[in-house]
Amino acid sequence: MVLLLLLLLLLRVRRHLLLRLLLLLQLLLMGLLLRRCLRLLLLQRCCRRGRLLLLLLLLLLLLLEQRLLLRQQRRLLLLLLLLRRRRR
Repeated sequence: MVLLLLLLLLLRVRRHLLLRLLLLLQLLLMGLLLRRCLRLLLLQRCCRRGRLLLLLLLLLLLLLEQRLLLRQQRRLLLLLLLLRRRRR
């Protein structure tokens, strides 16, 4: 994620485009994680209640991770703004 941001900084991509690319990358990573976890849930042969509990825990973890990703994105954008101000 950080390497992508630095690459885009070097290419001098506009900020709104950078935001969109970061959000798309986050959504892609979250989708891959969700698909992998669902596959693991389907492979396990546990009772219905156990599956529902595992699925709820998985969704809770995904929500927490999304919050952390958004926090990290805000920090990166603030860093980007500081770097641009120092250049001027």
